[in-house]
Amino acid sequence: MKKIGLTGSSGILGRAFYNILTSEGFFVKKIFRESLSFSDLDTFNDILNEFDIIIHAAANTDVEACEVNKEDCFRDNVLLTENISKICRSSNIKLIFISSTGIYGNKQQEPYSEFDEPNPTTVHHYSKYLAEKEVEKVFNFLILRVGWLFGGDYNQKKNFVARRIDEAKNCQKPIKSNTQQFGCPTYCLDVAKQLLIFIQRDITGIFNCVNEGVASRYEFVQEIYNFLKINVNLEQALTEEFSRLAKVSNNEAAFNCKQNMIGMPKMRPWKESLHDYLKYELCLHRES
Repeated sequence: MKKIGLTGSSGILGRAFYNILTSEGFFVKKIFRESLSFSDLDTFNDILNEFDIIIHAAANTDVEACEVNKEDCFRDNVLLTENISKICRSSNIKLIFISSTGIYGNKQQEPYSEFDEPNPTTVHHYSKYLAEKEVEKVFNFLILRVGWLFGGDYNQKKNFVARRIDEAKNCQKPIKSNTQQFGCPTYCLDVAKQLLIFIQRDITGIFNCVNEGVASRYEFVQEIYNFLKINVNLEQALTEEFSRLAKVSNNEAAFNCKQNMIGMPKMRPWKESLHDYLKYELCLHRES
């Protein structure tokens, strides 16, 4: 059985990777960011060289902060990936990198395929694009461009669904949600199950990895509230009504073009996955 090193294991996607892969009998060891020193590449090399596969899921995902602290963003997302890629290339370790459909930019209204050229509009997404270029230098690589991730423990800070539930419970005025920004809500557990198949089949290359279907932010949030029967005044709003430093694309939607071409199992519609997640997570929250 191959030995897998995993960065970003504390995130919602990293936790899903760890749980799915270990349940299938893989040896998975968490690699913590603190152990990877930019000034001590020998230790860096020793840590990574015990693995057959590195899954690099760690990233600076604070899109707004990246606009202000560009150097921190490039250090966390580009330089770290560059160093990992160098070691994987020299030691023939397979590198799996988690990217984002946000890197495609804002040049079309239709969902993007992997054959569309990225044109990122934010510092964060530009850093992910630069990181991809480093990963592509590895002979044996896999890049997964994921959509609007949801899932994970209720109390995780970046749990989008949980924070919308909290927002509704504590709300004294209407909640505004964007009707102009579109993407693919994507269940982290479904991505983890798909990654398992990629690993089992030893597939390489660049792939979108999203649940089927497209939604606006408004439609995504509305579906959460409707399914849970939360009575809240959800108002439609335009992009210009939100004050953001990062010029996030209004179209982050994509489809699994290459997965379909090579006969990968189809990923579920986003509403089906969201409903499954809400049933499970709501039960946990009620028990806590």
